Amino acid sequence: MASKSLTETVAAKEQEKYAARKELEPMLRQWMADQVSDRAADIASADKNMQEMLKDGTILCALVNALKGGAVRKVHRPGLAFREMEVFSVFLLSCYCPV
Repeated sequence: MASKSLTETVAAKEQEKYAARKELEPMLRQWMADQVSDRAADIASADKNMQEMLKDGTILCALVNALKGGAVRKVHRPGLAFREMEVFSVFLLSCYCPV
C-alpha cells in the first residue's frame, strides 16, 4: 500500500476545505461584482478560483473603495510579490480604519 506524501496530503486537505464552501462562491462573486462594477468582468470570470482572484489584493482594494468611498488612495498593479503584499496590507489597514 503506497502512502501519500506530505505535499499530497496537504493539497488534498486544502481542496477539501475549499470544496465545503464552493456553493457560496457564486453568490459572493455576484455581490462583489455588484459593488465593484468596473471590475465585474474580472470577478465574474470563473477562470480563477477565489483565492487566485483575490491574491494580488487589487479587487479587495476596489471593493473597500466602493464600500468606504476612496479609503485606498493608490493601488499598485500586481506583478511582484512585495507589491502584492503591500496592496494587501493597505487593504487590511483600510478595513480597520473608521470611515
